[in-house]
Amino acid sequence: MSRLAICSVFLAGVFVAFPASSQVEQWRSAAEKAPDAAPLQLSQHYTGTKPGTGNHLPRVAELKTKTGSWITWPGFQMKPDGGSRIFIQTTQPLQYTLRSTAKRITLKISGAKIHLSNNRNPLVTTWFNTPVQKSRLRNAGKNKVDLILDLKGQATPAVSQLSDEDGFHYLFIDFPPGEWQREQGDSQVLSRVDSPASHADDTPGIEVPSDFVYTPAGDGEDMPEWKRNVLMRKATSSSTPAADSAGTAPAAPAGDVAAEDTPNDDPWI
Repeated sequence: MSRLAICSVFLAGVFVAFPASSQVEQWRSAAEKAPDAAPLQLSQHYTGTKPGTGNHLPRVAELKTKTGSWITWPGFQMKPDGGSRIFIQTTQPLQYTLRSTAKRITLKISGAKIHLSNNRNPLVTTWFNTPVQKSRLRNAGKNKVDLILDLKGQATPAVSQLSDEDGFHYLFIDFPPGEWQREQGDSQVLSRVDSPASHADDTPGIEVPSDFVYTPAGDGEDMPEWKRNVLMRKATSSSTPAADSAGTAPAAPAGDVAAEDTPNDDPWI
């Protein structure tokens, strides 16, 4: 079975896939079907970094010759207990102060820089059961970075840092389980397809708005070669692709499928 690789939730607002030709045909066929057709089913596999696994990202080796702390990846995870986590991967432990209001949490990070402009893209988590609507990294001055979390409602996180054996460090912002209202509107369901080749970190089926479509990345898209070809964006009268282009399919932000529902004391999950 061909598989569709989704590059994160973590690409924050811009979800990237590397489609096989057979999958493109699936999308085209789905776009031409009647509105009441069964939801399109695709298999997904998250290929971004995941805390505790030693995943290495492209171009991080070049940071070994640079001084200071570099933020190399922003990410999101649903936890086995129903909680959720925003995390960032860094080359050194971070110094920060936390500011909180009813609808926003800001971590003011000092002595750090953002590696690669793509890591500043917003990370949209609206359709997950998490208090976080979206998060983003923002340059806030020389060697200063803000990590901004826009919330669906007031929530109090636990912030911690851990170091991995491979030399990378992680800052975790963990939220407890809860029931968080999703945005209203029509939706389609993108379901996980199980197969013998399924991986434990495949993303689960989620609901996404029906007015989001896959469109090919244009030549002017500011994305690295290894993080592109198909983008998910909100459909408009001017940007909606024709049925014979990329077709319509919802994108799934990557997350972890819980292996079991029992609590886990492992700090990495």
